[in-house]
Formats: sequence, C-alpha cells, structure tokens
Amino acid sequence: GAELQRAFGSEHVVIRNEKNLGYAGGNNAGIRYAIQHFAPDYLLILNNDTTVEPEFLGAMIRVAAADPKIGMVAARVLSADDCQTIDTMGLKLTWSGLPYRRQSDAAPLFCPSGACALFKTSALEHARFEGEYFDEDFFLFGEDVDLGFRILLQGYRCAYAPDAVVYHKGSATTGRQSDISIYYGHRNTPLLIWKNFPTALLWRLGPAILFFQLLTLPYYLVTDPRHLPLVIKAKFDALRMLSKLRPKHRTIQSTRQVSNRQLGSLFARLW
Repeated sequence: GAELQRAFGSEHVVIRNEKNLGYAGGNNAGIRYAIQHFAPDYLLILNNDTTVEPEFLGAMIRVAAADPKIGMVAARVLSADDCQTIDTMGLKLTWSGLPYRRQSDAAPLFCPSGACALFKTSALEHARFEGEYFDEDFFLFGEDVDLGFRILLQGYRCAYAPDAVVYHKGSATTGRQSDISIYYGHRNTPLLIWKNFPTALLWRLGPAILFFQLLTLPYYLVTDPRHLPLVIKAKFDALRMLSKLRPKHRTIQSTRQVSNRQLGSLFARLW
C-alpha cells in the first residue's frame, strides 16, 4: 500500500484497507468510493496482472451505450504470454452450475470475467445486496459469476466488445493451482448455485449439479491426490455456509425480473 501510494498517489486515489478483504471486498471498497465521489455512469474492474490496448475502454463503453438493457460488458482478453491466444471472451455458465472461460463466439455469453469487466452503475445498484456488490462471503473466486448472475436476474444482459483488447497474465497473485485458488474455487461454486438458481431449476437440474460436484472428488483422487483433502474441506465448508445464504437466495429470487425459460437460454451445454 505504501509503495503504491508513493508511486501513484499523486495521480490516482490509493485506498488502503485495514486487512485483506479478498477480491470481493477490495473491489467493493473501490466501487463505493467511485460512486460516492464521482457518480460515474460506468465502473471498470481490471485485474492487476493485465495490460491493455489504448482504446479498450472506449470500445467497451460504446458497446454498453448501444442498449439500455446491457448491464455489463466483457472484453477480448488475450494471454499475456503470447498475445495471440484467447484467454477469455467473458464467461459461460453450464447447466451443471459450473462456470468456464468462454473462448469461442459459439458459446453463450453469461457475464464478464473479473479480469476485465465493465458495469453500468445502474446495473450494479440493482444487484447490490446489503451494501455489497461482489459478495464478500466469497472472498475470492466465483464472485464475478455471482455478481453477473444477479445482474442478469434483474433483467439486464451481458455484451461482448471484441475491439476491447486486454492482455492477462492470469493467477499472478494467487498462483496457478495454489492451495488458496483450489480451496475457494471449490468452496464457492456450490454457494453460487444455491444463491442464484431459481428453486424450480434447482429441483430440475439437481442431479446434474450434484453429479458434477461429486465428480471433483475422484478427479482429484486420480489427478492430484495431494489436494484431495483440501477439496473435501472446501465442499464441507460450503455446506456449512448454505444456511447463511438462505436469506440472500430468498431476496434474490423474490426480486428477479426474468423467467426460468429466459434464464435457461443463457446456459451453455455441459460439454
């Protein structure tokens, strides 16, 4: 924090939190500050392991401004290692409740990746819950899909800006396949599903959702047994948190503006 203040404090606002609030809480602090002091029409979330083309933001805003129902915009995020490989063109969400990077126009676009996401402030305000935009119970991983899901449930949609080019290193802070990324990634997926899926879809898709949640255990047993205890702990911790999320589920579903059919059209195939 002190180094950032010295390097950029004369040109940028540097917000220092008293403790590590994770991706969710850290970004929320910035969003609240921006809304309070600048009242912007748009808010950009951009990871600290990215570089950008000069016109990327203008391209995203032009797409967002084209339709009042567009609440969020995904960029064309390329790998920083070779600058040609697609890292993500936003995120897709499958019928199993599992999110994946979208790397083809053929896949339905669900929401932006947290690496680079443009939101209309009005969409963020409609999705806000108890003063939070990103859900701070998630801490990190999955909170981008959770926020995108809530924005979609309010009747907005996500759009893609192919001319908004961003280069992403990926996992520069947490590390690839680190304990923290594995734990929160596996803990937060059930929370995302429980909070946001309408009850009728939960009943309908329950077998597929449960199958893919349980499939992670034999997968890690075969491919990475060292991390299997961590994955099991993550799933049990998620179960313990479900009761805490019940009020959120009730509120989100009671205020949603889309039907199950409309929502289902946004899901990708399981494979």
